[in-house]
Amino acid sequence: MTRRLLLPLLIAAAVQPAIAAERWSAAPLKKKSEQLWINVGGVSQHFDNATALNQDNFGYGVEYQVDRNRYLVLGAYRNSVNADTRYFGGAWMPLSYKSFKLGAIAGVANGYKDMRNGGYFPVILPVLALEGERVGANFVYIPSIPAKVSGAVAMQLKYRFN
Repeated sequence: MTRRLLLPLLIAAAVQPAIAAERWSAAPLKKKSEQLWINVGGVSQHFDNATALNQDNFGYGVEYQVDRNRYLVLGAYRNSVNADTRYFGGAWMPLSYKSFKLGAIAGVANGYKDMRNGGYFPVILPVLALEGERVGANFVYIPSIPAKVSGAVAMQLKYRFN
């Protein structure tokens, strides 16, 4: 449990020197496009602690930053019910403050037996990204769906490739 709490703080400290003096804004800022981020699966903290769920979600993925606010995303990870999940879609991050971006990811995912028998299903999830010059983290809120999905907050680490 301590590891899960300290990891986000260590990530924030690592990217702190790269923070620029920006304000919350819905307007596009300086052009910062065509960036490729490589993601590695991280950890999740579920709201239902009574159920034995996998909270170490190893995986990999890519984010292609189309422009200041939009990303294409693709990846795979070991999910909370110990099955492989693949996902793809897009992210829209209209709000930014310093190194933080706030928005949503929309797309499809699979691998959860209680959602369309493990097949692909649509997802729209809020996401908070912390992005430094080279390293960053995504924090995703997953709401609970009774008898289908145990809600959680997940963290994914990322590295900017170009």
